[in-house]
Amino acid sequence: MPAGCLESAAAFATDAAEGALASGDPATQLLADTAVAAVRAIADPTRDHTEAFTALALRRAQGLAYRSLTDEPDVAALTARLALLAR
Repeated sequence: MPAGCLESAAAFATDAAEGALASGDPATQLLADTAVAAVRAIADPTRDHTEAFTALALRRAQGLAYRSLTDEPDVAALTARLALLAR
């Protein structure tokens, strides 16, 4: 992914996280936190970043209230890809 795209994604995710925090809605906050973690894991796939994203994905999978979030297929796909890269 080109650096400009990653920078734009990071800025968008950060803005979304700030807006989600202001909204006080837990589902919106979880979506935004996931976006921030995903950008970090893709832009700089260090062990810390990939583990943070994976931990968030696992937390989401265990929370029945969040199973219907619109990004769930994307979260599952990125989690699987990061797991393969970690091997």
